[in-house]
Amino acid sequence: MAHFTNTIRRFFSNDSVLRWLIVINVVLFAVVGLTSAAMKWTGIGFSLQSYLSLPSDISAFLHHPWTLVTYMITQYNLLHLLFNMLCLYWFGQVLLLTLSERHLLWLYIVGGLVGGLLYLAVYNLVPAFSHNYAMLCGSSASVLAVMTAAAFRSPDYRLNLLLIGPVRLRWIAIITIVLAVIGTGGGNAGGEVAHIGGVIAGAWFGLMLRRGRDVTKIFSRLSERRKAKKEQRRIKVDKVASAMQSRRDDMNRLDELLDKIKQSGYKSLTHKERAELDALSKRLQ
Repeated sequence: MAHFTNTIRRFFSNDSVLRWLIVINVVLFAVVGLTSAAMKWTGIGFSLQSYLSLPSDISAFLHHPWTLVTYMITQYNLLHLLFNMLCLYWFGQVLLLTLSERHLLWLYIVGGLVGGLLYLAVYNLVPAFSHNYAMLCGSSASVLAVMTAAAFRSPDYRLNLLLIGPVRLRWIAIITIVLAVIGTGGGNAGGEVAHIGGVIAGAWFGLMLRRGRDVTKIFSRLSERRKAKKEQRRIKVDKVASAMQSRRDDMNRLDELLDKIKQSGYKSLTHKERAELDALSKRLQ
């Protein structure tokens, strides 16, 4: 119990991408649950989960394009949330042993996007699916992308499984992926299609890394360019502000010299003040 408590404490004290991905999923699940209960109690026919889930119909998706992102942080039920978050935590930790948080975030997002797009493509292009209407939600595609990439990076890493003992990561990933792809017979064909998309994204990412190509560098380059542009704008603003302040200082000093001339005449100025007056007049022209 103490070990579990310490793990939870360390988790919430660590301001990381993995932590925030899990927090976002959990908080949104709670919000959806509370909203559903409130809607049921008031008799209002609105489902926040449906509003955030990805519809299989392309016209419905075009009216709700945000669902391509929101579906990957919306869960069906508590067991769905628990399984996905545990897998994300376990395999995310393994992935972070060799890669950065940027890679983890990229895998989560791109795995979800590929899964969602494949789901839309199959339901709108494959005749066997096109006559059905479905709604997709869950982070399984994103989690499977992380899991697959982690297995590519650290296939021999051992995880201690309850009642089994240490098992190599490759076998855990293979079994989990097979179960996710073939489904459990619950009629969740759309989810299984999205799962395949997540596996494809993770496998492609892992293969690119093996070939020495980090596809996430494009995001870091874009981020660096944005930072450089912000810095350039900041420097430009600072220069303008400095120039304006300098001009105000010059005008204040000029007013002081002119007041002295008005009160005591030009001859009352020292040689230094006369030179300063000439310089100020030229700068403020």
